Amino acid sequence: MDKRIAVGDSRIARAKSRLKDFSLLKVGKLIVAVASILHLVMSQVHVSGLLKLEDQICGFVMFLSVLFGLVCLFQSTRAKYNDVREFIPQAFFLVVTICCTAYLGRIYWSALNFQASLRDAASVVKAFSLTVGMCVAYITALVAFSLDYAVRGRKCVRGKCVDA
Repeated sequence: MDKRIAVGDSRIARAKSRLKDFSLLKVGKLIVAVASILHLVMSQVHVSGLLKLEDQICGFVMFLSVLFGLVCLFQSTRAKYNDVREFIPQAFFLVVTICCTAYLGRIYWSALNFQASLRDAASVVKAFSLTVGMCVAYITALVAFSLDYAVRGRKCVRGKCVDA
């Protein structure tokens, strides 16, 4: 009987240590890496959709969206546990990327609804779907980074930081 309890306790201890190693920071880094590289690779979908639009600014917004996604990727490689100096730039660039991507989605949406000269809308629908997917991925990464920082963050008062 005592041996069973000891075995059960060791299993619980191992599970707790695995849970302690699990962090939302790693999940956020993975999401940012996959989303930004996929966004870069799938930019041909954007280009084929943008060629059908009459809006002049859409190519620049697409470029900014992909560029800020890559900046988020490089910024997330620097992210560490409990460091506010790494969290704030990461959150800022994720918000900027989300805004650029959402604006690009709005351009696609308005073209689908209001551009009368749009004959073949399939490529624009694909680009819009990709944009929505990227926006959801970046929002999920921002939530993961924010929750990880809220759970494991540091409290800094007058230049002295203490673990929360």
